[in-house]
Parts: sequence; structure tokens; C-alpha cells
Amino acid sequence: MPFVVVFLACGVIGMIGLAAVNHVGRKGEAKSHQGSPIAVQEMPIYEPFRSIRESHPKLGAALQKEDLVENKATNKPWFYLARYDCAYIIWDTSFFQLAINDCEDHKANTWKRAFDFQKQGKNYEIGKQYSDENWLRKHFKTPSDSFPPFGGVAQGFDWSPKQWTWIGNQIWQTNLCGVVKQEFEGGRIYAAVPIHGEGNPNLKALILMYDNKDQNEGVWDYQEVFGITAPRLHDPYKAAKNCWEY
Repeated sequence: MPFVVVFLACGVIGMIGLAAVNHVGRKGEAKSHQGSPIAVQEMPIYEPFRSIRESHPKLGAALQKEDLVENKATNKPWFYLARYDCAYIIWDTSFFQLAINDCEDHKANTWKRAFDFQKQGKNYEIGKQYSDENWLRKHFKTPSDSFPPFGGVAQGFDWSPKQWTWIGNQIWQTNLCGVVKQEFEGGRIYAAVPIHGEGNPNLKALILMYDNKDQNEGVWDYQEVFGITAPRLHDPYKAAKNCWEY
């Protein structure tokens, strides 16, 4: 992201003039009007993400320092991850659908930001029935060998079936406490997440790469990640008062 460097010169009688305006390049330095370089420090890449960034060059430069994924409404570091027949669902500040298989018009390894209820003028408050497993099973006629959609996803099934029901039945879900995110020019990295199931200790980094300037769709991937603390997992049906408590 370019920075603008401005020099102001003050004369004896108080005149202030613009001396130079230079744009900083990707190499992190600019030249002043006198030709001397000005060092500019790039945003550092979180050390556990360095090898991931190297193997996914389309991510580009880091834009922000790494931080815990946080629920802005509650200021708690929650991250939701669920596996369905055709997609993973993740929730950061909004829902993202990560296609696993070619289902309907959704291609495998592509992702998109899910349908936003708030932009449609609907009340986004999720009814309590959408966190009641017994009610959900009956309501959605869920087979005994699968699980029903949950929370905002279940509400999406009711309110916007065309945008949601293609993902199929739920296989597993979990809330995670302690997932780290870093934003880049061309995407973002989340880690560490149990991409192969909540009981699988082989945690991965989840990579979302952007295909457009709106950053609402693209391709996704996952990769081994090292040197990062494993998050704590919680059952979404059992609301914890504290993210760090079981």
C-alpha cells in the first residue's frame, strides 16, 4: 500500500512551501528531492505465516499486524467453523462459504461471502429456535446420520434458501477460541483450524485469496502451519460465558 511523503519548508518570513511529494514503492523506500533514500518499514508478516505467504505469492504484502479473530458484537475472540456436504462455513465478521465439491453452480475450492441479511433490510437477530437441535432436526427434517444447520446458517436456510441450501447437511461444527488472522493485499490467512474435523489434531492454516476488488469471492486453500498455539474448541450448542473456558 503506497505511502505519501511530504516535506514542508519554512522560510524566514513564515512562508511554508511544498518541497516534494514522493510515492513509496513496493521495495519500501522513496527518494527525496535531494536524491537521498528514505527507509520505510513494511508491515511484518506473522512468523508462522511466512512460509504460507511464500507458497501463495498472490497474497502480496501484509496490510495489518496479526490479530485474534473477534466477534465485534461481543468483543470475544470467537471463530465459527462447520463442515457441510458441499462446503465449509466460516464466520469471522460475516459468513463465508467455502465450496468443497462441485455443487450446483459452485466450483470446488472457490469461496464467496455469504448472503448478507442486513443488506436486505431484514432483522438479523437470530431466533433462539435456531440453536435448539431438537427443533432444528424436526424443522429441516434432518436425516439421523447428519446434523441440521445451526444459528445464522439455519436462519439462512429459511430466509434465503437459494443462497444457502446448496451446502447440504451439516457433518460437524465447532466454535474456536484463539484463531489468528492476518490481512494481505490479495487475501487473508486464518490459523490454526481443524479443517479435517474437530477431533483431528492436525491443524491447518486456512487461506482465502481474493478474485476481485470487493474481496467477496475467490479461491481457497489450506497448508501446514507451525509455531502457533492451538485454539480451544467449544460446542456451539453450549454457550460459554468465557471463550477461554470449556
